Formats: sequence, C-alpha cells, structure tokens
Amino acid sequence: MKRRSFLKISGGCAIALTSVTGLLKPVFGYVGTHATNPFESTSEKEVLQILFGGMQATYNDDVRIEVPLQSNGIAVPVKVKCGIDGVGLIAILTKNNRYPLNSVLRLQGADAYYSIRIRVEKSSPIIAYVKAGNSVYFAATEMKFSHGGYGSHLE
Repeated sequence: MKRRSFLKISGGCAIALTSVTGLLKPVFGYVGTHATNPFESTSEKEVLQILFGGMQATYNDDVRIEVPLQSNGIAVPVKVKCGIDGVGLIAILTKNNRYPLNSVLRLQGADAYYSIRIRVEKSSPIIAYVKAGNSVYFAATEMKFSHGGYGSHLE
C-alpha cells in the first residue's frame, strides 16, 4: 500500500471515529451554556472562568504592565514584565471593550516579558493576568481614550 493512500484511509477513519464517539471538544473546555472561546466572551468574569477555572487572581508587585496614559485606541503598545518564576500564561484584557480579551500567550521555560499592540474602544482599565504554577496574579493600569490623537477631547 502506498503511503498517501494509507494516510487518506487512516485520516478519514480517525475523523469518523472521533466525530462518532464525541471526542472533538473545544480547546478551552466547557463552561455551561456560555461561550467556550475566551475571545468570544463578552464579560471579564467569563474570560477568567474559561482561562483559569475557579482560581482567584491576586495583585502582585512583581507583575508590571506598561501602557501609554492616553491613546487614540488603535495599536496601543502594551508591555507586561513579570519577575515570577514558572510563568505559564499571560493574558491581557481591556475591561470596557465589547470583547475584553485582547491576547493570550502560553509560555514554557521562557522569560515572562510580553509586548504587543492592542485595540482599545474607550477609556478603560487594562489588566494583565499571569498564571504561574497554581496561582494567578494580576496588574492593572488605566488608559484614557482620546479622539484625534492629541488628548483634547477626552471622554
């Protein structure tokens, strides 16, 4: 039997088997009747439930978030620095966005430094959640949304 025909047959059987037995599940798990994709969630509470389960987040001085004080909301630079060992996940949320989750980064054996540009819809707290071991930590900062880019029309 040729390799390509074997892969076609075995791949088709695997898909049929998993769909029949119900082994295909969302990546982030089930949360009742709510969304299972954290990027589609409309509340911060739902996002945290999907990403961290029932774990409570505590404030930690070793987690630092840097955001400009004001911006027009398009491509806002965000930097997260963390002095905690064993960081496995960094999530950035914008509390007042329609969909609060901006970004999720999974780490393994790397320094906990993350830099990204996000979209902000209106003045809002921007929160960085860091999971290290069996604990979740956070840091937050406020960013003012400015129309026109000069800060003359703050909300």
